[in-house]
Amino acid sequence: MKKRKTEQEWRQIVEGRKGTGEPVDKYCRRHGVSEQSYYNWKRRLKPAGDFSQGPEFLEVIKAGGASGVSLVWGGWRIELEKRFDGGALRTALEAVNESQSSASQR
Repeated sequence: MKKRKTEQEWRQIVEGRKGTGEPVDKYCRRHGVSEQSYYNWKRRLKPAGDFSQGPEFLEVIKAGGASGVSLVWGGWRIELEKRFDGGALRTALEAVNESQSSASQR
């Protein structure tokens, strides 16, 4: 019978892969864990508001014209043109996240 891994062991496994460039399937096989468990724990251990890998969910609304979309997230509405810059969107989402974090600390 396999011994269940503790949260700390999973944290080490998930953190240990960062920056290795090793494919997840090979990394998981080498550590004796399933890919499904790896991704479940990676999601569980992700700090709230961590957008380093992008947000988990954004409501997307098609804009009135064919010019782009609107994202509604955290009480903010972000309008995107048809050919938007992904880096600019990430910066905007990080700013919204920081704004919400500092507001909740007041």
